[in-house]
Amino acid sequence: MFVLRTLGGLSLTGPAGELLPGRHKDLALLAYIARHGSGSLARAELAALLWGERPEATARHSLRQSLLRLKRALAGSLDVRADSVSLADGAVELDVAAFEADLAAGREREAVARWQGDFLFRADDIGGENYRDWVAGERERLRRRLVSACERLVVQAQRAGDWPDAVRFAERWIEATPLDERAHHCLVETLALAGRHDEAGARHAGFIAKLKREGAGEPSPAFLQLERELRERIRADSRARPSPGSTALFTPDLVGRTGAFNQLTTAWRAAQSGEARIVVVEGDEGIGKTRLCEEFLRAATEHAGQAWVLRARATEADHAVSWSTARELLGGLTDAPGLATAPPGVLAALGHLVPAIRERFPGRAHVASWRVDEAIEQALAAVAGEVPVVVFIDDAPGNATAAAPLAVRPRGHPGGGAGLPGARRASACRRAIAPTSWPSTPPHGGRRPRSSPTPSSPTVKRPRCV
Repeated sequence: MFVLRTLGGLSLTGPAGELLPGRHKDLALLAYIARHGSGSLARAELAALLWGERPEATARHSLRQSLLRLKRALAGSLDVRADSVSLADGAVELDVAAFEADLAAGREREAVARWQGDFLFRADDIGGENYRDWVAGERERLRRRLVSACERLVVQAQRAGDWPDAVRFAERWIEATPLDERAHHCLVETLALAGRHDEAGARHAGFIAKLKREGAGEPSPAFLQLERELRERIRADSRARPSPGSTALFTPDLVGRTGAFNQLTTAWRAAQSGEARIVVVEGDEGIGKTRLCEEFLRAATEHAGQAWVLRARATEADHAVSWSTARELLGGLTDAPGLATAPPGVLAALGHLVPAIRERFPGRAHVASWRVDEAIEQALAAVAGEVPVVVFIDDAPGNATAAAPLAVRPRGHPGGGAGLPGARRASACRRAIAPTSWPSTPPHGGRRPRSSPTPSSPTVKRPRCV
């Protein structure tokens, strides 16, 4: 098997090592032939490609010498005839073909890892006009595919809260297209979301300086706005320094929702790894709090077995009915994996609230020896032992007393669980996250969490630990 490297350089290797070192024109000719597969190419076309600016007889002679060297190096895998040339199928492994195959199969990380630089780097001036046009077209097409892959990988990493990966793929994007403003915008935004504000500011200023230095025009208004947003984020972070055991995370307007979404997914990754999280999404009515949570839930449950979702909508009317929100919420536990492993008394206590659970476990009704809040805690622990749990309470009113029994901390950890303000201490489950949509103006008798921003700025917030 022979391997032809064309991305970021030009070299041919075989079982015995490198072949035809320094013969860039021969290798460029082989790259052209290999890119056209196993079909035959006319010798006249190949002569015009690399020697078209020479007299016809000279061009044919040069082609003949080049083909002779290639045929010897490839041990007969190149079929050279009087009027045509063809390469045996599978005789040469082309790195650019492997790059495209990875992309076609959805292996974007592997494809990006293969990219070592532009196609036929530093070999774009060794042929005629037809050759230069071919190289330029191939480069542009391959670069666009790389950029698309990097962009998708950045978005995936952002949604997963994997900031090092997001930064790494944004950097690869910039390496391929150093003057692409979208790539620099993405990198600056990712660094800011990762809390690396100083570095984000430096990269922002560096790109503007690079544009001026290379005479590449002016940055767009959107890129300049990014600097103002970065300054606002730094000021918001300085105002929101948390007290011990508390973290407040401020986000821009939910029109874009990227930052808020990423903070939710960061908490979700922590829950999946064994920690409990409760998150409050706060903002004015109609700003998109529920839409943000729904988008997060869709991503969290995209693949079967990734999460078990419990959801309910809490309203002012629920205050008049004991456990009304909990009844709706816990109905989602009926068919949850792992519930059957909960103690019989837990199932009996839940059965008094949720008839469907009582019907599923009919023999447990006589052993209702658990308090309801403790039973909820134990049931969530049992389910979370099998699959991560998402608890979504929409429009949690006032001081979130409807959600109070769901305050959680990792099983086996001696302290420091996350809970809603006013929630009682609990020892519930691991692998759980509770995103809660919270009105910015609480009803009478309620209170807003501390460090609340202006009503037009929705907030993703992790309240005080209990």
